[in-house]
Amino acid sequence: MGARAAAAEFKARTSQARTPFEKGSAGYKEAQAMANTVFNSADHSWGGYGSSMSKSLAASDWDMAADRVKFATDFVSKHGNDFEKSVAQSIGKTIRPSGKGKKVAFVSQKQAWVMGKALSEMHVKASDFPW
Repeated sequence: MGARAAAAEFKARTSQARTPFEKGSAGYKEAQAMANTVFNSADHSWGGYGSSMSKSLAASDWDMAADRVKFATDFVSKHGNDFEKSVAQSIGKTIRPSGKGKKVAFVSQKQAWVMGKALSEMHVKASDFPW
């Protein structure tokens, strides 16, 4: 699927009405996967890299992790309800540029769950996250 077709499919899927899910359902599992992605990406640390090549790779990893957190916060800030938007904005304020601090962002497990649940109910899939 080309980039244009993928973008059109994403827009069509995510513009549908929200669909709540039940525990144990596919939507619930998708929410867990996205919550884990948000939490783990935010928790990504710079690490102890020595050579300049390793530092550029570390910066690239950091930027990819930050992009995943930013994807989630941007989408929920735009499409979520007021509570979800406030959680997304709180997380968004903590996203740091590469090498500035010990973590990409500060996200609790509960905040990550709010993000994952909102994304899943809005038909976003874990495979939509930038990698």
